[in-house]
Amino acid sequence: MEFVIPKEGSIGAGSYWHIVKGSANKELALKFLDEAISEKAQQGIADQLYLAPVNKNVKLSEKIASRMPFGKDGKLDDLYFSDYNLINKNRENWNEQWNKQTGQ
Repeated sequence: MEFVIPKEGSIGAGSYWHIVKGSANKELALKFLDEAISEKAQQGIADQLYLAPVNKNVKLSEKIASRMPFGKDGKLDDLYFSDYNLINKNRENWNEQWNKQTGQ
């Protein structure tokens, strides 16, 4: 498998974990997040899911680096991130237009 980047660039997206406000298990959730951003966990996430690691100590092999959305020699700044405030503001209208045009 190879991640191919169009000459126009790639679209970036975030992958997030959240702790629910008022969580009864906040301390356990914090422990989970600490583990999730550990070097070992982030290495596995990069190797198995091809998501860019957030832990700067993770060293990607050339093979895994080539599967990152920014490419083996790229960086996150090379990605285009959509304006989700704009998207969400127009989502309902755009969904309606999409459904009309595609016969949904």
